Amino acid sequence: MQPDGTYRTVKEGAVLHVHPSSVLFNRKPKTDWVIYHEVVETSKRFMRDLTVVDHNWLAELAPHYYEFKDGSR
Repeated sequence: MQPDGTYRTVKEGAVLHVHPSSVLFNRKPKTDWVIYHEVVETSKRFMRDLTVVDHNWLAELAPHYYEFKDGSR
């Protein structure tokens, strides 16, 4: 999560906002990582159907897609 409450995608760095209908809209999760199912684009790009995850899970469950900058997993 960015200081302004937005998120950036891992690969492209696209800015995404939490959709106002989400329970996470007014909350600050303990982790800065989320997985989303859908992006709705209106005046902004909004993530829908998202869940908070630990970033270590991503590297463990999808090592072919996620890798830490230092090369570790």
